[in-house]
Amino acid sequence: MPFSESIDNSILNHFFKVATWTAPTDVYAGLSTNTPSKTGTGVSEPQETSYARVQLTAAGMSGASGSFITSTATFTFATATTNWANGVTLTTLVLFSALTAGTFLGYKALAVGKPVMTNDIPIFNAGDIDITMGGT
Repeated sequence: MPFSESIDNSILNHFFKVATWTAPTDVYAGLSTNTPSKTGTGVSEPQETSYARVQLTAAGMSGASGSFITSTATFTFATATTNWANGVTLTTLVLFSALTAGTFLGYKALAVGKPVMTNDIPIFNAGDIDITMGGT
């Protein structure tokens, strides 16, 4: 999962003692029709009133091991009362520090993108959200 440029810089500055870093108090997952850049440009979340990000809690995530962390709980979005994003396929999980607005934290392509239509309930079951740090 690419973390945002902001997170990358914060971790590197903290690691090399250039500056201290305080992790975000909260982490919220959202859905996007686009793959954003590392600065968060290009995020396109549904604008329908029934759409809201879901909070990822520490209790719902495993402890990190092998540069990897995964969800251990089910995270459920609200029931769509209309087609989200006008029925366009949602392809990307996006992370932010707040329920609305907030700091962009990173993104990950969904294993299977799909449109969310009226009465759909997007659900991420335990193990569906996995985040790997690092790479080459």
